[in-house]
Amino acid sequence: MKRISVFLMVPLLLLLASCDAQPGKGTPDYTIQYDTISGVDPNLLSLDIYNSGITGPAPVVIWIHGGGWAIGDKLNSLEFKENLCKTHGYILVSINYRLSGGGVLHPTHAQDVAKAVAWVYNNINGYGGDNTRIAVMGHSAGGHLAALICTDETYLQAEGLDLNIISGCGSFDTDAYNIGYAMANGNEDNSIYLNAFTSNPSVWDNASPAFYVTPGKNIPSKFLFARRGGTVRQQICYAFSDSLNASGISTTIIDATSLTHEQVNDRIGANNDQIMTDAVISFLQSVF
Repeated sequence: MKRISVFLMVPLLLLLASCDAQPGKGTPDYTIQYDTISGVDPNLLSLDIYNSGITGPAPVVIWIHGGGWAIGDKLNSLEFKENLCKTHGYILVSINYRLSGGGVLHPTHAQDVAKAVAWVYNNINGYGGDNTRIAVMGHSAGGHLAALICTDETYLQAEGLDLNIISGCGSFDTDAYNIGYAMANGNEDNSIYLNAFTSNPSVWDNASPAFYVTPGKNIPSKFLFARRGGTVRQQICYAFSDSLNASGISTTIIDATSLTHEQVNDRIGANNDQIMTDAVISFLQSVF
């Protein structure tokens, strides 16, 4: 496991970082409904494709937004990520999924994500993409869902696919790799977890990527993490990373302790970012 420690070398860079413009919403080239369910807002079952005229076949980055499994949208904080992917010749796909509240609970979020990933695998070649080079990435709740989809094979298998369709996984700033441990030991607001995963410990375990890491499962060979926050949150990240390493999977952990939770997401692709962007680019180049 490689652990990246990035330091801002001069006070001016610190000032510049604090003055970063917040990324705006993305401007997709296509919006596709990947599933249709009666009574469900079509937007929640849709994805956006950013191919910027790429004829391909180009690598594909699937982005999963955060928001505590209860809020958020596929357009949010996408401007810098859109520019990053365009610059490096990648197709970006940002996906929505049903959100907790009104009876939506685990495993609905992960099932929707798997359906969206399956749509991308089955159709992205027609939009300039290469479905043999797909990375799945996400922040916060989206980081949890990325890790879960990439370790628990049942979600993609329900769509007739396997874990081996994913080349790499980026999972940024979440302690939901082990939900029960996070709830018992962390400083998080447990109501966020209860709203998505109920009060049943067996559901917590079922939703925790940490319980699905074993050798020989076609788990993607490379993972990228960004860790920050309290001691327990960082311990959970290291423990999950170490379990992947023990199964022969390469992991890199970005030291994002100088960033806020929001900045971990917002800085990806920002011009003067010194922490997230280069690490994400290096990771994507290594898996593609």
